[in-house]
Amino acid sequence: MKHTRLPLIAAQLGVAALIASIGIAAPAYADSETSQLVANPTRYIDHSGVVHYQFDPVELPGAIVRVDAGTSTDGSCQFTGTGSGSAKDAPTIEVGSELTFDPATCTRQIAVGKYELSNAPASVLATLNIPKGMITDSVIDTAASAQAALSNWYGMMNARVQDPIGIHVSETEAEHTWNSGGVVSHHNRWGWYSPTGWSRTSSSTLNTSIATNTRGTFQNIIFCNPFAATYTNHSRTEFRGYTSGLWDWCYTMSKSGDCAELLSYHYSVIAP
Repeated sequence: MKHTRLPLIAAQLGVAALIASIGIAAPAYADSETSQLVANPTRYIDHSGVVHYQFDPVELPGAIVRVDAGTSTDGSCQFTGTGSGSAKDAPTIEVGSELTFDPATCTRQIAVGKYELSNAPASVLATLNIPKGMITDSVIDTAASAQAALSNWYGMMNARVQDPIGIHVSETEAEHTWNSGGVVSHHNRWGWYSPTGWSRTSSSTLNTSIATNTRGTFQNIIFCNPFAATYTNHSRTEFRGYTSGLWDWCYTMSKSGDCAELLSYHYSVIAP
């Protein structure tokens, strides 16, 4: 049985906040047409060494393709995603799913779909499910949470790494609730899939009056080779909100070690 974070989101937002609004900023990526999205039933590596990940376009209807470049660091390729807007329209959920990764050039393609939260497809909302067997840990700013009912806006940034069969093996999440008067609450969460050998090796938060930021590192010593470990690093999972109603989010992730190319990056963002 899978669990979802939607009841918690609804409880924090309330009916009034569910009709709060969002502005869509121009993406900082090169976008291509939806027609290029095709189903890929299995992961494979083509003759150029590009890794193609499993993907079903039905799960992200109307999605576009973004092409972005990562940063090579310590033998791995680090990717960052960002977004921004202001509270203007209906709350939205944005989901990104990595399509390809070229280790030679440290570039990737990622499918991105954006929907009004109240009308989002079930497959999109399912990205918020927590897999059965995943260990989770969280930190809640209880002092600020006591005044959460006064908050006008809610944002959530979830960054995750998936294995070839679609299981979230490591994930970090930042929930940020705030209002125009400066009242803020933070909820930091970590998850790792222990049934297949994943564990968390470090965790930290970097929360401020305008931001909730969750960081963590994870490893698996039996993922592919019993003599070599596989690692994921969630160095930034952040949602920021300002008293003006402006907001932005950012995530940074990397993977390294044995068979790291089997893992793919994914994210979900809820914005007011």
